[in-house]
Amino acid sequence: MNRINAIIAAALFSISGVANALVMDFEDIGGFTNRANFPALGIAGTYGGFEWPSENGGSNPWAVVENSDSQFSSVGAYSGEQALWNWSAGVERNIVFDQLYDVQGAYFNVFSANASWGSETVQFNAYDEQNNLIDSSSVLALTDNVANPEWQWLAADFVGVKRLQIIASDVDGYGGGWWTMDDLTLSAASESVPEPALIALLGFGLVGLGFLRRK
Repeated sequence: MNRINAIIAAALFSISGVANALVMDFEDIGGFTNRANFPALGIAGTYGGFEWPSENGGSNPWAVVENSDSQFSSVGAYSGEQALWNWSAGVERNIVFDQLYDVQGAYFNVFSANASWGSETVQFNAYDEQNNLIDSSSVLALTDNVANPEWQWLAADFVGVKRLQIIASDVDGYGGGWWTMDDLTLSAASESVPEPALIALLGFGLVGLGFLRRK
């Protein structure tokens, strides 16, 4: 039985390794105090191996913020001490991956419990390698988070994404409000491991079980 269990465990380990998720909690970004945008840190085209372009002609970059920030301290990161922030607000932000990824989702919140200029909603859009829109998430409401900051999970469940877009609601015509994101969860696209390979793996396991039982 020990040999049978070993085969089963090995097969399950191989399959689970394919689906291992990457959780980006932004804790590894350093070299700043309180808050800093990606261009200033020199990581707009390199962080995590991805591109984090600024929008609106460069005036709306990605940024990271710490719990020690005087405004963000009323919210705090979902995990750890740092979270991602849409510096200078704006309706749209994009992440361009270095390969296809399956995106499970992320946690969202407002930037500050003391500021009313927060985004009312956020939503994910997924684009493929040809820049075609392939999927959209539900719309997550952040309306009540200013009075009571609470991190909420926005599920994506996208497959084969090259560019991930976050769309925020416009606030009184100012072009989008502030929001923060933490624990972006993704994994290498399932297409990168052909389904026949998984079937073959299970087949070999079953053959091995049959052989051992005969012995």
